[in-house]
Amino acid sequence: MKNPIIVFAKKQTAELQCRDIPKPGSGELLVKNHKSLISIGTETTAFIGDYPAGSTWEKDFPYPFDAGYATVGEVIEVGEGVDSSWIGTGRNDGSALPLCLCSGG
Repeated sequence: MKNPIIVFAKKQTAELQCRDIPKPGSGELLVKNHKSLISIGTETTAFIGDYPAGSTWEKDFPYPFDAGYATVGEVIEVGEGVDSSWIGTGRNDGSALPLCLCSGG
């Protein structure tokens, strides 16, 4: 099974790529996204790439990177150690899939 992904390959360049869908690992869920969006703030800024060299933007969004962290979907498979009752439940996440950016401090 393949998964279409929008990738920001370089400044102001988006590509549609297809990748194999991995099996969920221990403690993980596999979510089938029904909808995803590219945020008007964070991801649009990263796509345009109009930020200073050496900035936090440059460190947090190195090219290439997968776009679309705001998603709505359904759990279709669970990894080891995850309660199977998750299967079929809806998910509305503002977290990155598969990227998660965290602020330390």
